[in-house]
Amino acid sequence: TIESIMSYKPVVAVIGINGLLGKPVLEALTSEKFSGNYTLPVRAISRKKSDKEDSELIEYYEGFDSDSYKKALAGADVVISLTGTPSQEVLDAVIATKPKLYIPSQFGTDLSKPLFVPVLDLKVQHSKAARDAGIKVVDVYTALFAKEGSFLYEIIAHVGADVQNKKVRYVGDPHTKFNFSTFPDIANTLAVLASKEPSSIPDTIRIYSGVTDQESVIKRYEQSHGIKFETSTISLDDAIAEAKERFSKWTDFNIQDFSFFLQVFAAGGEGKGVAFV
Repeated sequence: TIESIMSYKPVVAVIGINGLLGKPVLEALTSEKFSGNYTLPVRAISRKKSDKEDSELIEYYEGFDSDSYKKALAGADVVISLTGTPSQEVLDAVIATKPKLYIPSQFGTDLSKPLFVPVLDLKVQHSKAARDAGIKVVDVYTALFAKEGSFLYEIIAHVGADVQNKKVRYVGDPHTKFNFSTFPDIANTLAVLASKEPSSIPDTIRIYSGVTDQESVIKRYEQSHGIKFETSTISLDDAIAEAKERFSKWTDFNIQDFSFFLQVFAAGGEGKGVAFV
């Protein structure tokens, strides 16, 4: 009913608060703008809570295995996972405690699109397993992260930059547009979604703060650092072939290959994971 929707004030639990998105998400959930939409305190779950103090706004829990996650999530209506990689322990706890809404750590590439290499298939499988268990799952895709002093400002390997050697290798057309999202925009989106009646939310949400391209990111870095990169270009087709070759030998995560995969996704344009418009 309208009355039940208007009175819906969920208990929200956030897993992985020490990661990149942890602080901005907790700040959004406990802000004056959003905190009145939930039953407080927000549950903040990390591997150790020894240095954390509970308040009226936030209550800290430890989560490190299935049992501890189940205890922390019991009674939560909304579970937001900010862990970098999918966790079987978190999945087990979510399925066992059955929240009304689960937002897994999908932030980044749109995995509903056919990617050139299945580097993020574990995330796809994680969401599917939760849905198959009857959980309402909402995947939030943000394209690439952007943060002054960090992603797309100082960290630019995923647009082809080798900063140490002052070289850039573009993939395809360096003017092909791709999207990015800032941490505050991601956090505010999650704060809004957490307050919504879960059945009203689509299974997939795509958000972005803006649009850029490989060359624009490189030129901004050149200007801000007073340097000039030596540039070269590889065709998109050749880059896809190289990405598939690298992925075939991929056993352990390494940032060089992962950055290249992201660059290929971005260069692929709309419909290839990080270009929504």
